[in-house]
Amino acid sequence: MQRMLTFDYVPAETILSPFGAGPEERVAIRPLAEMLGLLFPRKGGYFRRRGSGVLSISLVPQEPFGPDPRVALRFLFPLFSDFQKAVAETQDAFDLKKVVVIGLNPARESDRSPDRQGKRTVYRRRHPRRAGGGIQISLLDFYKLHRAAIEGVIDAMQLLSIFTPPARVASFYVPRGTLLRDAISADPTVRQYLEKHRGAELEHPITGRTFDLESDTVQDGADALIFSDCGFALGPRRSFLRAFPYFNRPLGMRPTRAIPGRRTPCNNCLRCARVCPAGLYPSYLHHNLVGGNSDAAEALHLDACIRCGKCALVCPASLPLHQTLVGALDRMSEESE
Repeated sequence: MQRMLTFDYVPAETILSPFGAGPEERVAIRPLAEMLGLLFPRKGGYFRRRGSGVLSISLVPQEPFGPDPRVALRFLFPLFSDFQKAVAETQDAFDLKKVVVIGLNPARESDRSPDRQGKRTVYRRRHPRRAGGGIQISLLDFYKLHRAAIEGVIDAMQLLSIFTPPARVASFYVPRGTLLRDAISADPTVRQYLEKHRGAELEHPITGRTFDLESDTVQDGADALIFSDCGFALGPRRSFLRAFPYFNRPLGMRPTRAIPGRRTPCNNCLRCARVCPAGLYPSYLHHNLVGGNSDAAEALHLDACIRCGKCALVCPASLPLHQTLVGALDRMSEESE
């Protein structure tokens, strides 16, 4: 059974697009997994492993903050009916047997559309308790997939959200490669924060990866960022289940003090496997990689890792799971070039 992390979600009410549309490339139609691998190269292994005739589109937030899903829906698709039309068009373009839309229930009388020549679209309010087959993508990923399939273009834009204390979020839709400082300065509140905190750095609240405002650009892995010195961190809602900080408890941005990471031996609890969206065993991969057994790690589908960092977040031993796996993936990528 797979348990997905849930968040006390802090939404942004609008999405800013200060730079307009970015450069676009032409692309020809190709099989679903191949097309997604072209659009999102870092997840290529996951798409190849999960590729099938089933596609899941999740509107359930996978980050602790960002644009409200319905705000994003209105931003990407001017009319609500266009979303359902886009689902049908994408389903036909890739000849998918079934499309599952998670986090949206457009009609009380039915949770699925009529069969269209053996093809179905199913709507679910929340993630199923068991991870099903097929590929799962976000709403924004689906938007880019639809554009590639129907319009034949690769969209170079990316959604970026910034958390500022006490609980405000600014979301931006900007071209990849834009300097981070330039991208987020379009919001007045963020700009004021930068003026008061010279030399501020950004970090991802799940992976812990840091970004320099003056040199780093909008890129993969920079979809939800916080200021490192903002006094907030991602943590679980208070509960009597203190021994299980991430067990069925929503995570949210909370005031905190910096606590040095503690290291204890792995006890094979496999919480990392329970939250892995790619269905991997991150602790097994970590131990094999640290032990120099890269062949075993590849046999365990290391290349299917999508670099989300959730494994390291929930690890009670504070093992550097994300750091180990991403380092190995980068070496694999360098060797293949």
